[in-house]
Amino acid sequence: LASENGTGGYSYFSIDQKEFIVSNTRPTAQSGVVTENDPNDKGMVFNLNFAVFNPGNHVLIMQCLEGATVYRNNNITATPYPQKVNGVNSALSITGNSVVTSATADPSQFYYFFYDMKVEILAETCPTPKTAVTAITNTIPTITRNADTLISSVLTGNQWQLNGFDIQGEKGQKLKVTQSGKYRTSVVDGFNCESLSAEQDVTVTSVINVAPEKIGFTVAPNPNNGNFNLSFNVTGRENLGIAVINAEGREVYRQTQANFSGNFKGSIRLNNPKAGIYLIKITHGLNQYMKRIVIL
Repeated sequence: LASENGTGGYSYFSIDQKEFIVSNTRPTAQSGVVTENDPNDKGMVFNLNFAVFNPGNHVLIMQCLEGATVYRNNNITATPYPQKVNGVNSALSITGNSVVTSATADPSQFYYFFYDMKVEILAETCPTPKTAVTAITNTIPTITRNADTLISSVLTGNQWQLNGFDIQGEKGQKLKVTQSGKYRTSVVDGFNCESLSAEQDVTVTSVINVAPEKIGFTVAPNPNNGNFNLSFNVTGRENLGIAVINAEGREVYRQTQANFSGNFKGSIRLNNPKAGIYLIKITHGLNQYMKRIVIL
């Protein structure tokens, strides 16, 4: 914590941050204000693994994104602070919060988010043995192209990207290109350092757009909530790609099958898609089939 202004505002220096994907823990989801603490709502537990080396005042900040909310107890009649972690004595305690709801609101009578906290105190008098670390040179990957295939100079650890976004499931040394755009690979080394190759601008001119009716391409239901079924029939053994693309041109789903021929029937389930118009693109060899769907 750097400073406070006395009215709930503060400034700070960031020590660490984590992002978690959460799901509903309330047995029956409910929007808006929840007025009771459901005993069947067991909440969720996350390992923050924050290391705090310097004593003093610190701030725990939680930001809820994409509609997520967290439980806040505001039915406290007396101040619950300070809250101390069992067994830690005075080494760690929660002393208050920054709630400001009105001119007369007492922020000390709110309690936020943090339950069943666990803290590990590492004694400064018991340092771990020293470990020799040899620095390594961070190798920048390069990309070469062979016909419709891009090849990374790094054998393992690749994550291919198209127009700045990860291509789901494409982590090998080679990538077969099925659409035009700017391609690159991201490689993370043993020290968790990311290296990005230079972007390679690829224009696909050999793919032929074919009417989806030619292969009996159907999507049901449409509109849908992000869960839907696909069916089509293709002849000839070619590599098959199925992609779902949002309105910004970003791939939100992709699957591939090598040397596919015949009937395809399968289900696609998108992870928390936003409402809007999406494009389903099927690539079979040099032929490309597209349909639009609406997600509500």
